[in-house]
Amino acid sequence: MEALQESLGHIAEALEMLKWLVALILAFILLSTGYLIYLFRHFRKRLQPEQNADAFRQKAKMLLNMNELDRVIELGTERINKFPGELFAHWYLGQAYYRKKQWHKALAEFNYIYEIAPSWRQRFVNPFIYDIREQLQNTKPEIIKQ
Repeated sequence: MEALQESLGHIAEALEMLKWLVALILAFILLSTGYLIYLFRHFRKRLQPEQNADAFRQKAKMLLNMNELDRVIELGTERINKFPGELFAHWYLGQAYYRKKQWHKALAEFNYIYEIAPSWRQRFVNPFIYDIREQLQNTKPEIIKQ
Protein backbone atom coordinates (compact mmCIF):
# COMPACT_ATOMS: atom_id res chain seq x y z
CA MET A 1 0.00 0.00 0.00
CA GLU A 2 2.83 2.32 0.86
CA ALA A 3 4.52 1.60 -2.46
CA LEU A 4 1.30 2.49 -4.26
CA GLN A 5 1.05 5.81 -2.43
CA GLU A 6 4.69 6.54 -3.17
CA SER A 7 4.14 5.77 -6.85
CA LEU A 8 1.03 7.96 -6.91
CA GLY A 9 3.04 10.76 -5.27
CA HIS A 10 5.70 10.50 -8.00
CA ILE A 11 3.03 10.49 -10.67
CA ALA A 12 1.40 13.57 -9.11
CA GLU A 13 4.78 15.37 -9.09
CA ALA A 14 5.41 14.37 -12.70
CA LEU A 15 1.95 15.60 -13.71
CA GLU A 16 2.57 18.89 -11.88
CA MET A 17 5.84 19.36 -13.78
CA LEU A 18 4.14 18.35 -17.01
CA LYS A 19 1.38 20.92 -16.37
CA TRP A 20 3.97 23.71 -16.00
CA LEU A 21 5.87 22.51 -19.04
CA VAL A 22 2.69 22.57 -21.15
CA ALA A 23 1.85 26.05 -19.78
CA LEU A 24 5.35 27.24 -20.69
CA ILE A 25 5.08 25.80 -24.20
CA LEU A 26 1.67 27.46 -24.71
CA ALA A 27 3.02 30.79 -23.47
CA PHE A 28 5.94 30.48 -25.90
CA ILE A 29 3.57 29.68 -28.77
CA LEU A 30 1.33 32.64 -27.93
CA LEU A 31 4.24 35.06 -27.67
CA SER A 32 5.77 33.76 -30.90
CA THR A 33 2.47 34.06 -32.72
CA GLY A 34 1.98 37.60 -31.44
CA TYR A 35 5.47 38.57 -32.52
CA LEU A 36 4.96 37.06 -35.97
CA ILE A 37 1.70 38.98 -36.36
CA TYR A 38 3.50 42.19 -35.34
CA LEU A 39 6.30 41.54 -37.85
CA PHE A 40 3.81 40.79 -40.61
CA ARG A 41 1.89 44.02 -40.01
CA HIS A 42 5.10 46.03 -39.76
CA PHE A 43 6.39 44.48 -42.98
CA ARG A 44 3.11 45.26 -44.76
CA LYS A 45 3.35 48.89 -43.68
CA ARG A 46 6.87 49.04 -45.12
CA LEU A 47 5.64 47.72 -48.47
CA GLN A 48 2.59 49.96 -48.62
CA PRO A 49 4.41 53.21 -49.50
CA GLU A 50 5.99 51.54 -52.52
CA GLN A 51 2.65 50.15 -53.67
CA ASN A 52 0.96 53.52 -53.21
CA ALA A 53 3.87 55.42 -54.77
CA ASP A 54 2.77 54.57 -58.31
CA ALA A 55 -0.78 55.71 -57.60
CA PHE A 56 0.57 58.93 -56.08
CA ARG A 57 2.80 59.64 -59.09
CA GLN A 58 0.00 58.98 -61.57
CA LYS A 59 -2.43 61.24 -59.72
CA ALA A 60 0.13 64.02 -59.23
CA LYS A 61 1.14 63.88 -62.90
CA MET A 62 -2.48 64.01 -64.02
CA LEU A 63 -3.24 66.99 -61.75
CA LEU A 64 -0.09 68.78 -62.90
CA ASN A 65 -1.06 68.23 -66.56
CA MET A 66 -4.52 69.62 -65.79
CA ASN A 67 -2.83 72.63 -64.14
CA GLU A 68 -4.54 71.84 -60.82
CA LEU A 69 -1.55 73.22 -58.98
CA ASP A 70 -3.18 73.73 -55.58
CA ARG A 71 -4.34 70.12 -55.60
CA VAL A 72 -0.82 68.96 -56.53
CA ILE A 73 0.55 70.96 -53.61
CA GLU A 74 -2.05 69.50 -51.27
CA LEU A 75 -1.37 65.95 -52.50
CA GLY A 76 2.41 66.36 -52.37
CA THR A 77 2.36 67.90 -48.90
CA GLU A 78 0.14 65.09 -47.64
CA ARG A 79 2.51 62.52 -49.13
CA ILE A 80 5.59 64.15 -47.59
CA ASN A 81 3.89 64.22 -44.19
CA LYS A 82 3.47 60.45 -44.43
CA PHE A 83 6.78 59.67 -46.19
CA PRO A 84 9.16 62.62 -45.66
CA GLY A 85 11.98 61.52 -47.95
CA GLU A 86 9.93 60.54 -50.96
CA LEU A 87 11.65 62.00 -54.00
CA PHE A 88 8.64 62.20 -56.31
CA ALA A 89 6.53 64.03 -53.73
CA HIS A 90 9.21 66.74 -53.55
CA TRP A 91 9.49 66.72 -57.35
CA TYR A 92 5.80 67.35 -57.93
CA LEU A 93 5.71 69.98 -55.18
CA GLY A 94 8.63 71.74 -56.82
CA GLN A 95 6.89 71.60 -60.20
CA ALA A 96 3.67 73.03 -58.79
CA TYR A 97 5.44 75.86 -56.96
CA TYR A 98 7.50 76.58 -60.06
CA ARG A 99 4.40 76.88 -62.23
CA LYS A 100 2.76 79.11 -59.62
CA LYS A 101 5.92 81.26 -59.66
CA GLN A 102 6.44 80.70 -55.96
CA TRP A 103 10.16 80.77 -56.53
CA HIS A 104 11.45 80.34 -52.99
CA LYS A 105 9.26 77.32 -52.28
CA ALA A 106 10.12 75.77 -55.64
CA LEU A 107 13.82 76.39 -55.03
CA ALA A 108 13.62 74.71 -51.62
CA GLU A 109 12.07 71.59 -53.18
CA PHE A 110 14.57 71.42 -56.04
CA ASN A 111 17.49 71.99 -53.66
CA TYR A 112 16.22 69.07 -51.55
CA ILE A 113 16.08 66.85 -54.64
CA TYR A 114 19.54 68.08 -55.62
CA GLU A 115 20.90 66.85 -52.29
CA ILE A 116 19.20 63.44 -52.13
CA ALA A 117 19.24 62.43 -55.80
CA PRO A 118 22.59 63.22 -57.46
CA SER A 119 21.55 61.33 -60.61
CA TRP A 120 18.71 63.84 -61.13
CA ARG A 121 20.89 66.95 -60.88
CA GLN A 122 22.07 67.49 -64.43
CA ARG A 123 18.93 66.65 -66.34
CA PHE A 124 16.01 67.29 -64.00
CA VAL A 125 17.04 69.71 -61.26
CA ASN A 126 19.74 72.11 -62.44
CA PRO A 127 17.66 73.67 -65.25
CA PHE A 128 14.96 74.59 -62.75
CA ILE A 129 17.40 75.86 -60.15
CA TYR A 130 19.17 78.06 -62.72
CA ASP A 131 15.89 79.43 -64.03
CA ILE A 132 14.53 80.12 -60.54
CA ARG A 133 17.70 81.96 -59.55
CA GLU A 134 17.44 84.04 -62.70
CA GLN A 135 13.78 84.79 -61.98
CA LEU A 136 14.65 85.86 -58.44
CA GLN A 137 17.39 88.17 -59.71
CA ASN A 138 15.06 89.75 -62.26
CA THR A 139 12.12 90.13 -59.90
CA LYS A 140 11.69 93.65 -58.66
CA PRO A 141 10.64 93.99 -55.04
CA GLU A 142 7.05 95.12 -54.64
CA ILE A 143 6.44 98.61 -53.41
CA ILE A 144 4.92 98.52 -49.97
CA LYS A 145 2.03 100.95 -49.64
CA GLN A 146 1.43 102.48 -46.27
